[in-house]
Amino acid sequence: MLEPRELKLDHLNDWFSLTAPHLTSDDIGPSDALAACRWMMGQPSFYGVAIGDPQRKAPVAFGAAVFVTEAFAEEELVAPRPGVNARILHSIHRGAPVVLSNNQLARSNRNGSLNVVILTSHWQGDAKNPNVGQLKLLLADEFGKRYEGYRMHRLIRETCDAYQLSYTRGVTVFREVAQTGPENCLFVVDKESVTAYPGTVVTGLFFHKTPILGLSASSQSLLLAALRDDRDEKIAEALNISVSAVRWRWAQVFAQASSVVEPTRGATRGAEKRSRILQYVRNHPHELRPYAKD
Repeated sequence: MLEPRELKLDHLNDWFSLTAPHLTSDDIGPSDALAACRWMMGQPSFYGVAIGDPQRKAPVAFGAAVFVTEAFAEEELVAPRPGVNARILHSIHRGAPVVLSNNQLARSNRNGSLNVVILTSHWQGDAKNPNVGQLKLLLADEFGKRYEGYRMHRLIRETCDAYQLSYTRGVTVFREVAQTGPENCLFVVDKESVTAYPGTVVTGLFFHKTPILGLSASSQSLLLAALRDDRDEKIAEALNISVSAVRWRWAQVFAQASSVVEPTRGATRGAEKRSRILQYVRNHPHELRPYAKD
């Protein structure tokens, strides 16, 4: 069975070897692009997914995206040209990254002005691969789950090969901005797109909700880890903190949640409180996204 998991540095070389032609240009060669990818993967604005196959050692598919500045997104859409992905990496290489910092991410999320560039969506083999349909569905589903709760302004994607171009043109919610080369084409998804084609995996990203719990960054990281595995030992391992620190953070979450909403009301046992809070944030993912409070 194919299994999606977060893209980690362990698979950087596998990811890069599959997608290098789409991440490099005359301005940034493979070695510098690889170093820029390594830096980017450590940023809160980056997310990648690797699809594993039990029959293979390396993942069989990858998807990745990154939040970028409003100025960069606007420039790319106003004057389209090939090499969007490479220009993001080149900005990192020259020390002026267009990738949002955590503070920029929180402010842009509050303002509903987030721009995300879909960097890659690639798989081993070609369009005749019997698993391609399942891979595409898994990548789209993981993207939707990862970005649910963010207050999006635009999704941007540049195609870099004939199959990507044909496939993206078939996805109605993507609006074509300009074809900039034989296989290069810039697409955008915005609120106008999802209003015209409702019910897609990204529709909910453009209809915003405001968080009411006011969770701190440490509380958000605890809950995100707990959604993957709610055992204290596993949370401690994921966050690189002690088990006692995990329990202290849970106490902080209980205090924050019970003062605003009802997920802990009537619950007297810690396990029951945890279960209710996790169910609440699972249904309200905007509570777990960076959000500037002023």
